[in-house]
Amino acid sequence: MYRVAAGVLALVSVAAAGWAAPAGMVVKGDARAWEEVEAAQARLQALHSYRIRSAVAPESPIQVTLLTEVMNPDRRRVVVELPHYTAESIIVGRQMASRQLSKAGAPTSPQPSIGPGVLLSAFLDPIGFATGFVMRAAMDAMTQAVAQRLTGWRCQTLEASGGAQAPAELEIEVGRLPDASLGGAPVRVYRMVGRMPGQPASEQRLWVGADGLPRRWEILDGGKPMLTMDYGDFNAPIQIELPPC
Repeated sequence: MYRVAAGVLALVSVAAAGWAAPAGMVVKGDARAWEEVEAAQARLQALHSYRIRSAVAPESPIQVTLLTEVMNPDRRRVVVELPHYTAESIIVGRQMASRQLSKAGAPTSPQPSIGPGVLLSAFLDPIGFATGFVMRAAMDAMTQAVAQRLTGWRCQTLEASGGAQAPAELEIEVGRLPDASLGGAPVRVYRMVGRMPGQPASEQRLWVGADGLPRRWEILDGGKPMLTMDYGDFNAPIQIELPPC
């Protein structure tokens, strides 16, 4: 079973890339809406830096919040807060340093490296992935008392993605919803529904500001937000460096 930092890395990879479609995925629906979604992604990637603040729905079995700092093109810092401990990962290129600290400050056991299959599965079935992530976090919190204790950071090399391909039967339907307001500012809202034979449909929504940058990305279950990611602090003076291991 993947432990929390593995889930965090995959989750944040999806958050940072957001709605980017794996190669080979069929896109249907409003072609203009998809062009606007891709344009928002391109603008995000062109920034020097930004932050993502994420949280699961209040009714989730365990409350999890994440802060992701991004320096394009390949630097990430992720801090996930759980009831009993904090997990932190720093990624520079394919190098990652990670640690877990209990609320009392004691480090806990690290996790294995992440392969491309985990990241692709998070995109193909985001609701199932997010549910599994939350449940794994809950189980991990209950077993911290017997976890192996280490000191400091653990460094590792992540596997190369190799340009993961989506299954040929995967398709996403894109549409434009009525304009809305977010934090008092006008936003355009897009709805994306992913479908694959034998799997439940997964719904995602994207809010884009007047400047063409994303403001919010949500994963929904039954029409209700299950995971919400808010984008901000565009081009903030963020610095991300690997710690000594």
